[in-house]
Amino acid sequence: RKLGRDLLVHRHRADSKLSAAGFVHAVRRQARLQHPIIQPVYELALDGDAPFFATAAVQDLRLDGLLKGLAAGRSLEPLPRLLESLLDVARALTFAHRHGVTHRDLRPRHVRLGRYGEVQLGGWFRARRLNEPRTLGSALNMVNGGLGYLAPERLAHGLAACEAPADVWGLGALLYAVLARRPPYTGRSSTEVLAKMRAGDLAPPAGRSEVPAALVSLCERALVVRAGERTLTADAFAAELEDYLEGTRAEARRLEAVDAQMERAHE
Repeated sequence: RKLGRDLLVHRHRADSKLSAAGFVHAVRRQARLQHPIIQPVYELALDGDAPFFATAAVQDLRLDGLLKGLAAGRSLEPLPRLLESLLDVARALTFAHRHGVTHRDLRPRHVRLGRYGEVQLGGWFRARRLNEPRTLGSALNMVNGGLGYLAPERLAHGLAACEAPADVWGLGALLYAVLARRPPYTGRSSTEVLAKMRAGDLAPPAGRSEVPAALVSLCERALVVRAGERTLTADAFAAELEDYLEGTRAEARRLEAVDAQMERAHE
């Protein structure tokens, strides 16, 4: 009220799969990750059995909703804009990894986009710091959707098996979805999705010849099924995506210069 701005309050529910103590611990872990793209924590209130935290007001659109709109032809979001947003997410994950935290639940529903270029990465309740126990309870292994975005080790062995390579898989899956308008794998259960992953049933992104080879290669190297063979890091993923985008920016500037010269020549 003093600052006159909107906030969003997340209150722990009695029927949550995460205990009140686990909720508080997760919020404190997230609060230590002070990065422009990571959902901020403004306040944590230990209100008896119903603690809550305050964060920034939610951005306009979740990435999963945007992808569904693109697939249905209801949205015309340009590819460079989506890639810029994914680069922001990769940078945020690089920051988290360097501070010893893995997200472990990277899916489009946790990426929110604003109409003025804002990007916010949430969904940190399944995250883990290096010195913490590997699992937060088997109940948190279950998810309601987006199985095709989760790493094979997560589907096969749960959160306890997830390290930084699982986040790299998530980045690759998001890039694939941006290019193809669908997750890399689909199925009615984690068992079905995992079987497709292990069989290597990955169709080329979008199946269109205009998809840049550099982005296809980046997808493929991030979506290596065996975690031990997934050598790409979040930092390297961000660097390659940035190099690609810088190349497209340079080409756009070159074409603008050519257009300007042509206009002057006709004056």
